[in-house]
Amino acid sequence: MSTYIDISDNLNNTNDNLDKGDKAIENSLRNILHTQIGTSPGNPEFGCNLYKYLFEILDPLTSKLIETEVRYAIQRFEPRIRINDIIVSEDIDYNKLKVLINYSLLNDINTYSYSTSIQR
Repeated sequence: MSTYIDISDNLNNTNDNLDKGDKAIENSLRNILHTQIGTSPGNPEFGCNLYKYLFEILDPLTSKLIETEVRYAIQRFEPRIRINDIIVSEDIDYNKLKVLINYSLLNDINTYSYSTSIQR
């Protein structure tokens, strides 16, 4: 397995401000999915339009549109993984839109999951 690295979200005064392996991939996925397109000054095309579905009723069509949006953004900006499955659901109790991504690293047979939610 190749070692992937990414800057940690936990910046502190130590020299260990890098995440490695699947943690680096999770950081990348979080950054892609939670960045609205057009808000990154250095790369205005970076991100995902996930927030435009925030107040939509989660029916099968909307769920498929969200899945397509997430898949496109990840394939475009995270070339180190292969997406196995994307599951979109709604957490009615907490009024959240949830996205679960099952993926594999390109040179690894293990599967990993990344889950995120957006508060409505």
